[in-house]
Amino acid sequence: MAVTKVTGAGGNDLARSKNLQEDATIYRIPLQNCRSNTGLVLDATGGDTLFSIVNGGFGVGTLTLKGEEAISEIETTTLCFEIAVPPEYVAGEIIDVVVEVKVDESGAGNAVTETVEIEAYELANAGTVGGNLVAGGAQDLSGGGDGFQQKTFIVSPAGVAPGDKLMIYLQTVVEEDNGTAIFAVIGNIDTGLDIKG
Repeated sequence: MAVTKVTGAGGNDLARSKNLQEDATIYRIPLQNCRSNTGLVLDATGGDTLFSIVNGGFGVGTLTLKGEEAISEIETTTLCFEIAVPPEYVAGEIIDVVVEVKVDESGAGNAVTETVEIEAYELANAGTVGGNLVAGGAQDLSGGGDGFQQKTFIVSPAGVAPGDKLMIYLQTVVEEDNGTAIFAVIGNIDTGLDIKG
C-alpha cells in the first residue's frame, strides 16, 4: 500500500499520529507465498504433512491450497508465512488472522475431526521468538457442509510494533473413518490491522 505524504496548513508535514485510525484494514497473504512447516516451497504434489497448490491454470484462474488426504486416519497438515508489520500499524491495536477454510467431504468419506488452528510468534532480528501470541486453540470446522467457513484468530498485540515481523503457522487436523478421502482446503488468508496513514 502506497503512503502519500500529507502537508498541513502552512506547509507543515502532517504527523501519522494525527491521521484517522482505520480499524481492521485488510492485508492479504498471497497463497503461493506460503511454505511448509519446515520452510519448503509448496508445489502441486504436496506430501506427508504438506499442503499442495491447486492452480486452475490459464482460462480457469482458480487457486487454493489442499491439505493432505485423510483415509481411515488422522492427517495433520501445516503451513507457515511471515508478516512484516507495516509502518502504519498502530502499536497495541488489534491484529487478526482470518482464514477461509473448508473440509472437502464431497465423496463418501466420514469426518470425525475437522479443525484449524493458528499460532503467531514475534520474530526477532536474530531469528529467535517468544511465546505463541494466539490464545483459544483450534477452531472446529464440522457442520460447514462442503462450503468455506471464515475463521478469525486474534493475535495478542502486546509488544508488537510497526516494523516487527510475525511468523504465522496454520495447521489443519482432519480425521476420517469410512475409507474415502477427505481433506482441508484453504481459499484465502487475510490479516487485519488497525492503522493510521
